Amino acid sequence: MDELNPQQLRAVRHGEGPLLILAGAGTGKTRVVTERLAWLLGRGIKPENLLGVTFTNKAAAEMRSRLAKLAGKAFPASRLVLSTFHSLAVRLLRRDAAGIGFAPDFGICDYGEQAAAVRKAISTIRNGAVPPLEKILSQIGRLKNLGIDPESFSRRALEEDERILAAIYRRYQETLRRLGALDFDDLLLQALRLLRECPDALEHWRRRFHYLMVDEFQDTSQIQFELVRLLAAPRDNLCVVGDDDQSIYAWRGALAGNILKFRECYPGAVSIALEQNYRSRQIILSAANAVIRNNPNRREKNLWSSLGPGRPLRLLACSEPGEEAEQIALAVRRRREEAGSGLRFSDFAVIIRANAQSRPLEDEFLAARLPFEVIGGQSLLDHKETRDILAFLALIAKPGADSRLRRIINVPPRGIGGKTLDLLSARAAREGVGLFRLLAEPEREPEIGKVPAEACRRLARTIHSWRKHLEKNGVSGLVEKILAEVDYQEELRQLYRDPLEIASRWNEAREMGRTLAAFAARDPAAKPIELLAAFVDEASLSGAPESGNRKRKGDAVSIITVHSAKGLEFSEVFLAGLEEDVFPNRKAVLEGAVEEERRLFYVALTRAREGLSLSWNRARTSRGKECKCFPSRFLSEIPPEFVQAGETPERLDRALAWLADLRQRLG
Repeated sequence: MDELNPQQLRAVRHGEGPLLILAGAGTGKTRVVTERLAWLLGRGIKPENLLGVTFTNKAAAEMRSRLAKLAGKAFPASRLVLSTFHSLAVRLLRRDAAGIGFAPDFGICDYGEQAAAVRKAISTIRNGAVPPLEKILSQIGRLKNLGIDPESFSRRALEEDERILAAIYRRYQETLRRLGALDFDDLLLQALRLLRECPDALEHWRRRFHYLMVDEFQDTSQIQFELVRLLAAPRDNLCVVGDDDQSIYAWRGALAGNILKFRECYPGAVSIALEQNYRSRQIILSAANAVIRNNPNRREKNLWSSLGPGRPLRLLACSEPGEEAEQIALAVRRRREEAGSGLRFSDFAVIIRANAQSRPLEDEFLAARLPFEVIGGQSLLDHKETRDILAFLALIAKPGADSRLRRIINVPPRGIGGKTLDLLSARAAREGVGLFRLLAEPEREPEIGKVPAEACRRLARTIHSWRKHLEKNGVSGLVEKILAEVDYQEELRQLYRDPLEIASRWNEAREMGRTLAAFAARDPAAKPIELLAAFVDEASLSGAPESGNRKRKGDAVSIITVHSAKGLEFSEVFLAGLEEDVFPNRKAVLEGAVEEERRLFYVALTRAREGLSLSWNRARTSRGKECKCFPSRFLSEIPPEFVQAGETPERLDRALAWLADLRQRLG
């Protein structure tokens, strides 16, 4: 702890009672959280009595790794719970879901299954305009985050579009119930309901967790805050770490105000601000401080650094996005040449407000032969082959996972048609049994023919054989055995023609085996069935909003949105497309969400360690028409003394003239 600064040390050594750690960007919050957990363990607190909730799987893994280094072989990895909110919800529900009417082996719907359920609900709507599928899923998620069920929403629906949404929402939930599954938002909602309605369950978890730590608290929703408040009481040993200036997920229910509300809920809470930044040069931090001060209703922080002043920010005024991309590519090449071997391509990032802005950058980087990758939030479960293998694994661990059985019952095609599946499903519903049980005994439905009935029995026997392999050999070789016995490579050949795509997807499928082996290595003493069930849950949650699933390929420039860049850092950052209606986003401005857009801008600025370039365009082409653009209002909030010319003084003069005009127009 000798390397901690005084504020960090005070936070680590806080004893009993609520604690709010206001951790600015780059101030070492992950280290503080980890050191605090280690300090509590050192004081004799049992590991099973500690709970750490992080915002991403990546953060949880990093924290676990750091704790292991601090405690060495003595670190009891399997007894200390470090998880995301969704993983925590699954843990609570797996034990006690029966108390609120759910089977403990409920399935977890991935995005594809959610979309299919919504499409099925849409097909029943005969009159009225139906919104796009993405919008419906977003609206249903928002309603769930507000704790509004289909019945409550139906009663308050007055307009036609609300009544249509209410009908879709109701049928969507009915589909999930028939599948015995919950979606990501249900997990949080039902976990909170469990703690509120089942005193025995609440008491069990309160006895289990004596100290709670919540990272990225500014990104928590009302439901998540209530969840940890219930678990923490009555001891109230609740430590939350966050930065209201980095709250950028209001669109999925996050409340920046939770940090302000924490003091209201816990009037005696200790508050500690971490302001020393260990990432960026001072001039970058000074610019970021100047911008974020324009947001009202925030906890005041002033980031500072001992790393030195650094280079002034570069401002590029470009004619259109093509020229902007060209200037950025030239700057990357020039900076690399200046730094020699000291900078890799992966030290550079181009941060954009929305994915739609990436095309000119991609085209220019291709032409310039600069290695790049477009990084999004693609989930592990966005890949068909991953979802298929995960479905097979789920059936081995949890034969009652009906939604997973429906997915792979004909993967590859084995002669079990839609009619057979409907007959089995209807019989299962009438008898109140799982679909898998009837798969093994198809003769209980006399209308099923001999050929499909034998195919059903053969699949059931195959899954049982995999379960025996698991019990005897553990997870070793399990995925390879599945791939071989279903001839999954032939399945890919039938679906795709490009040999390179087939090879890529085959490697993705095999990667599940390596991922499963790495997961098993975290807890070698676990029973194979329990370990596989836990892996299925964790993998299923890789598509959850908080999963933070981002892949980096290697030495390449990152083209990345601000939301995806949160939590990352780069030596050199180019923040592109800084025009009004782009950043800040036009829709956000119209909806009065400029403060969140400013927080997004602040997050983007603070990703840079050494160099930061800002660029905007005088014109863009929209729907075939060239439109005049104005520089972002956020540029006008950066003091001129922090900025220098980009390519030529003339460019800077033109940009500053635009900014002066903007300041005048904004008053």
